[in-house]
Amino acid sequence: MNFKNHKNEKDRINARSDDKNIDRPSISYDVEQKFKAALRKARTLSDNFFNKYEGIDLSRAKEDSILSTVAFTITHGKNKFDCLAVGEYLTTKSIWQWDWTNGADFDPSSPMIEVRNYGFNHGIELLTKVRWKASHEDAKQMTAVAMLIKEGQAMFSVESGVLIKYFVISK
Repeated sequence: MNFKNHKNEKDRINARSDDKNIDRPSISYDVEQKFKAALRKARTLSDNFFNKYEGIDLSRAKEDSILSTVAFTITHGKNKFDCLAVGEYLTTKSIWQWDWTNGADFDPSSPMIEVRNYGFNHGIELLTKVRWKASHEDAKQMTAVAMLIKEGQAMFSVESGVLIKYFVISK
C-alpha cells in the first residue's frame, strides 16, 4: 500500500506536528502500571477473539477508504463485528493522535469520545490531549485502554507507510 494515497491522513497529523505543546503528558506510576496491565489484558482478550474466530478477514481494514474512517464492519460467517478507529501513530515523528479528533479539536460524534471523557473524569491527560509525542508502546497502550473502556473484544493495527492506524473490535 502506498502512503501517498493517504495524503489527508498524513497532512492532518503533519499540520499539527509542529505544535509547541506536544510533549507526552506525565502520568503517575500507578496509572502507568494500570496502562501496562490494560495492554496485557487486551492482548489476552485479542488472542482469545482471534483464536475463536480463526481466519477472520481483516483485509478490509487495509483499504484506502477505511484508513480515513472512524468505523466499519467486518463479517465472519454469520457474525458481524464493528471496528472502531482508536488513533494513529506517525512513526517518523513519534506522534500519537486520537481518532476522537477532527484534526484540530474533538469530534463529539466520534465513537472514541467516551475515551476522552473517561480521561477528563479521571484526570488522565494522555486520554484527553489531541496529539502528543509517544512511543510505539504508548500507542498500543492507548489502544488497549480504549478497548477496555469501550468493552471491546479485540484490538489490531494496520500499517500504511509511516502511519500505523489502531482499531478495536467492539461487541
